[in-house]
Amino acid sequence: MLSHVSIGIFFVVIPLVLFIHEMEEWNIVKFHRENFAIQFDETNMSERLWLFILSLIGLFFSIICFNISNAAIANSIFLILVTFTLINGIQHLLMTILTKKYNPGFIFGGLLGTTFGAMYDVKLVAEAIVPLWVFIPITILIIPAMIDTAKSRIDNKLPAMIAQILRFSRFVERKMSEGDL
Repeated sequence: MLSHVSIGIFFVVIPLVLFIHEMEEWNIVKFHRENFAIQFDETNMSERLWLFILSLIGLFFSIICFNISNAAIANSIFLILVTFTLINGIQHLLMTILTKKYNPGFIFGGLLGTTFGAMYDVKLVAEAIVPLWVFIPITILIIPAMIDTAKSRIDNKLPAMIAQILRFSRFVERKMSEGDL
């Protein structure tokens, strides 16, 4: 079935699923506050700022990769976005399991994003679109992120990657409110 799918369709589907996933997380601050010891001032605005920026990043990756004629280069670049979405999707799956409740982002990030990301990775490897020496180091980044996700739940904290992203978006929110941006 996957052999009949053009690799280029993923340049549309994955950023679209990423956008819908980000909208599914629109009110995730409440979930964070109810389930984690938050170490910083996370707000709806700072969270939503990040969701918007990430959606634009997905669109940016798609536009760039559509315009690169060399399939190996285009897909090597797109693999970075896909690996990030896989990390995020698996985090949502794990956090739903670990908290034993719905984690905003579970459906479109955890289920659909992970499924499409895995399909993309399988197609890249099966059709040798990207050399393994490029594919393996990029996708192996999933492992430390999953270890951090499990450890962070034990420590009752957000995963480090998420916490840093949210700190940055809170910084941007403050600068915007001060008129510095």
